[in-house]
Amino acid sequence: MDLYLDLLREALLDALYDTNKILQYNGVDLEDGFVPEMIEHGSYHPDRAHTMIGRKRMDNLRYCVEKCLEDGIEGDFIETGAWRGGACIFMRGILKAHGVEDRTVLVADSFCGMPPFSNITNMYDKVKNYDLALNLKVDLETVKSNFKKYNLLDNQVKFIKGYFEDTIKEELLKKNYGVEKLAILRLDGDMYSSTICVLDEAYKMVVKGGFIIVDDYGLPPCRKAVDDFRYNNNITTPMIKIDWIGVFWRKE
Repeated sequence: MDLYLDLLREALLDALYDTNKILQYNGVDLEDGFVPEMIEHGSYHPDRAHTMIGRKRMDNLRYCVEKCLEDGIEGDFIETGAWRGGACIFMRGILKAHGVEDRTVLVADSFCGMPPFSNITNMYDKVKNYDLALNLKVDLETVKSNFKKYNLLDNQVKFIKGYFEDTIKEELLKKNYGVEKLAILRLDGDMYSSTICVLDEAYKMVVKGGFIIVDDYGLPPCRKAVDDFRYNNNITTPMIKIDWIGVFWRKE
């Protein structure tokens, strides 16, 4: 099992060969290059990889999934902000490796990039034209195709298409996907608005002992949303640092 999951992780990271192209590292465009440290910390934008979250955040995801299985924490797994689908593919692969057939991986994304800048009203999100980040626009069929490449597209994977402000409240909470409880809530929406609306609506579905993982806590808009939510809801459980940008905590 370990061999399969390690190989799956490295394939999703496109770390099996030293021929992959790094388009951007720490926000700086690169002509070409491959540096192992980029993949370790997930501070890059890859040309071919199916995830950019890096090895440390992938290992954290595996820890959280397997801890839920080990401790019998009920609920499904969701990521809000899936990009090319790598993190969700990994969660499905972990379930497959453990022979788990009664949990669903929910892949929530607009599948058309960030909201148009004209629609952004929160002051914390006006620092960047997110809608111009063309590298973040990955359509639904491409993500499904990526699942198929690993033979992991099946009825235990469900896709929630649309901006989170609409889909999380209108689709997920109305049980349109048959989800009653969440064991893992993984947020990767970058923005204040995309983070706070998910926490406001989906956090209540996370069961005691479940995990909240925030991929982009190192980004000021996302960090502000998480801090505001935790303060307003009297959440004092310490956050654990994963790497330079990601954090997680376990619901008490």
